[in-house]
Amino acid sequence: AEGDAKRRDFTINALFYDPESREVMDHVGGIGDIKGKKIQMVGDPDERITEDALRMLRAGRFATTLRFELTHPTIKGIEKNAPRIKKISAERVKQEFDKIMLSDRPSVGVGILDVVGLLVHILPEVENMKGVGQPKNFHAEGDVYTHSLLALEQMTKDFDLPTRYAVLFHDLGKPQTRQVRGKKITFYDHTTVGAEIARKL
Repeated sequence: AEGDAKRRDFTINALFYDPESREVMDHVGGIGDIKGKKIQMVGDPDERITEDALRMLRAGRFATTLRFELTHPTIKGIEKNAPRIKKISAERVKQEFDKIMLSDRPSVGVGILDVVGLLVHILPEVENMKGVGQPKNFHAEGDVYTHSLLALEQMTKDFDLPTRYAVLFHDLGKPQTRQVRGKKITFYDHTTVGAEIARKL
């Protein structure tokens, strides 16, 4: 059991239950991490990620859905290995990202993936919205990226998955269509451009 536990992804997923003694066996500190609400990779993060790079995205998903925090070694491991996520099939990546989008904190989940360096490899189209300024009289909240995350926060639990993606993607066309005419910022045809980007995604 101990050898098996040390090959698991996260400490909170490496607990064993003995049905005869009715005891939980914890070889990697999982109980402490559950109590501390921490997502910690078992052993060396580099080794766990090399075994399966999807674990980086799963870390973000667990942190989002469980309201836990990523430990410093886990964050550093993901930052170092983030480009490896591109070697994972789109189907597996989408399965994990769907769970983040269906959670009660999708904007937080996207933000976590951004902070650890995964978003730029998973959804560079969303990453491209960062720093794209908007007219302050219409969007005092900030750039297009911030606006899109704030829009996600307005959703209630009855929003289905396609609608949630529509909210995240609704301004994808703004980076390509932004123009400044005098003091006026425009995004002509950004809906058409954004729709085409979304179809490709």
